[in-house]
Amino acid sequence: MSKEIWIIRHGQSLANNGQKTSIPSTIPLSELGHQQAENLTTQVINRPDLIIVSPYLRTQETSQPVRNKFKDVPVETWPIQEFTYIEPSRCINTTTEERRPLVLEYWKRKDPYYKDGENAESFAMLYERVRSMFKKLNQLNKENYKFIVIFCHGQFMKAAQVYVSNPKSTIEEAMDHFIDKNLNNEIKNTQIDKYSIVDSEIMKIN
Repeated sequence: MSKEIWIIRHGQSLANNGQKTSIPSTIPLSELGHQQAENLTTQVINRPDLIIVSPYLRTQETSQPVRNKFKDVPVETWPIQEFTYIEPSRCINTTTEERRPLVLEYWKRKDPYYKDGENAESFAMLYERVRSMFKKLNQLNKENYKFIVIFCHGQFMKAAQVYVSNPKSTIEEAMDHFIDKNLNNEIKNTQIDKYSIVDSEIMKIN
């Protein structure tokens, strides 16, 4: 018996919309993002056995229409938040475009253990969060949790793709693959990545 896992990126946020933001965890959805969240109710047709959300506001808001549709489904908050690799204090009241030089500087280092500041995390820390998520999913009783819907973030989803494609990669190899995905594989708002876990083996199915 297998588990089916749907990992969904949040709807368009104010940051995605080009507006100035400050605190990563409190960035809300835009008006379009709320519409995209409502549209997910037409895609998540079958009742999930569990809904998992990141602690960030934009994923909480994205999940709400599906949660309203399936009011009896348990909801859990897991540490699957977005990858904050630039020190937030350097990004107060800035747009995505204004942060671009900092982003390019970070990725140019190619150092999976580098932390940009006290409140930033390294790529290794992100990758460990992804690994821990899949380990925890695998440990859930497959009789009770056959279909799980997860609301999270674009960078986290890319790291999940990298991990599933080669779970035995070194952290340096994983970071190289992740950078390649950053260049060639855009994760769109409310994109759904579907996975299956069969006998502890994780497979991407779309």
